[in-house]
Amino acid sequence: MGKHFGIIVWGIVFILININIGFIDILPNVVGYILITSAVSKLYDKTKIKEFHIATYVGSVCAVVRIITFFFFLSQNSEVTILSTAIGTIVQLLILVLGFYLYEAVIKLLEKEKVQLVEQIKSGRNFFLYVQLIASFVMTFSLNVAEGTAITMNFICACAMIITMIVWAVNMNTVRKYFNGQLNTEDANNYLE
Repeated sequence: MGKHFGIIVWGIVFILININIGFIDILPNVVGYILITSAVSKLYDKTKIKEFHIATYVGSVCAVVRIITFFFFLSQNSEVTILSTAIGTIVQLLILVLGFYLYEAVIKLLEKEKVQLVEQIKSGRNFFLYVQLIASFVMTFSLNVAEGTAITMNFICACAMIITMIVWAVNMNTVRKYFNGQLNTEDANNYLE
């Protein structure tokens, strides 16, 4: 199972890092969503935990939305600012749902293992959910303020979302280490100390 969590970490990296040459993203987000979706699908096949199954569908929706937005931005509409903020908010809410179901599935999986590592994952889930939700709403409200304030609000939201994605990746990497045997049960039980 560890290799599937490793693929999820790589998917998060693809979503997190944007390296653009003109309009072309060298590490397209859609690849990240496809990686996450394929890994989560395989985890569902192995565990039959329904939250993995739901996360598979949400990851697929994220991939489709990212493909649509890629072609939308190539068209360069005059309404790009408002629509890009709206689409950005929708994508962030989809990431929120994807992260929620993935965290819930991991928590159920670790509870079956009877490992205290589950407390760290629960803390990571709560941080991820609260910050992502607040940032999504603040980003939406930035349309109703002066341009300078909106830029500052969007920058702070972007930084907050990056931090939550890093926390998500670190948590999934910790789970990967546990299932790869790089973090034994005693280490996992003492991980919070």
